[in-house]
Amino acid sequence: MSLEKYYNSHDSGVINRLNGSYLHWTKIQLKELHKHLHSLKENDLALKQGDRRETKNTRTEILDLIHNVIGLGGSFGYYMITDIADSLNKYIRSVEEFPNVDLQVIAAHLNAMDYIIACNIDGYGGERGRKIMAQLQGKLPKEACRLATTNA
Repeated sequence: MSLEKYYNSHDSGVINRLNGSYLHWTKIQLKELHKHLHSLKENDLALKQGDRRETKNTRTEILDLIHNVIGLGGSFGYYMITDIADSLNKYIRSVEEFPNVDLQVIAAHLNAMDYIIACNIDGYGGERGRKIMAQLQGKLPKEACRLATTNA
């Protein structure tokens, strides 16, 4: 489905309905990511280190979910969601051995996205958005990619 078709039409109700679907869908994606995080915490990644195939599958599933979140956030005007998901994607890809990921970094990203969705903060969120991004930036390892700070 081409969103441009709806943006160029006079039926803003269609966009509003799709926006509600986006929020619902993103909540589902974040719930799945939290399940993975919980599983990783429970297993303390110990089991994953011995089974490279399982590690690769878990990492791939997480990256696929993140990719989905990145894909539509900007289309629906949730630019911070896109930036945070992109930051998480880059962080996970930057860690050579998946069992070495910092679960607190993953949790910080997920919690920030949860907050944005729960409070329905679209765009870049103004001053509140800058605070969210600054807090998250402070929790990232120094070698991690910097979060986008564009404020449109």
